[in-house]
Amino acid sequence: MAAQVLTVQNTGSAATGTIVIATTGADFASTNTCATLAPGATCTISVTFSPTAIGARTGSVSATASPGGTATAALAGSGRPRLEILALDSGPVVDPADLGTAIINNPAPHDVQILVRNNTATTKAFGITPAFGSPAQYAVVLNTCGSTIGAAGGYAPSACGSPPTTTGTKPGSITFDIGAGAANQATQNLTGVGIDSLTITALAGTDFESVPINTTRAR
Repeated sequence: MAAQVLTVQNTGSAATGTIVIATTGADFASTNTCATLAPGATCTISVTFSPTAIGARTGSVSATASPGGTATAALAGSGRPRLEILALDSGPVVDPADLGTAIINNPAPHDVQILVRNNTATTKAFGITPAFGSPAQYAVVLNTCGSTIGAAGGYAPSACGSPPTTTGTKPGSITFDIGAGAANQATQNLTGVGIDSLTITALAGTDFESVPINTTRAR
């Protein structure tokens, strides 16, 4: 993002002393053209924002002179992931993504399509690392990602789904990356349930109610 430019003005009737610019907040930096200001004169402060964490980031920049006093402006910005899981099946992101219940060795009720976005300003090499268990309970069934992902909003869709091989809840995950380190990764957790194919259905129920001993009642 381009620097934000702030203007400092001497609104008094006398010249200021030497103006000192101070910036707070580790995510903000500034340069300036300020020295002393005659009455009515201005100088500028250019502030850049380089977030070090995701979410709201705040700081301030101040100009101080003697004589002249102090003027302060609040700074704010928001950090977003370098690589972001943007949507699941064209809807909101939930974690874990639930692929539903499936009979073992039969396909899951549905696949989940994962849309990934590159928020950086350059095209990046793109990698996928599955953690689907052993034996694998999931598989990448569609991958249009390729080996790179475009800059400033490049998208990469993929879809996961596979028959469970055993019964029970099956955790898994798939990690996308545009480089080394956690800041360049985005992970989507997966879950699903495998069940046996055999079932028992009681046509007339399984409660035999009260029966005299040494007698037999059929259902």
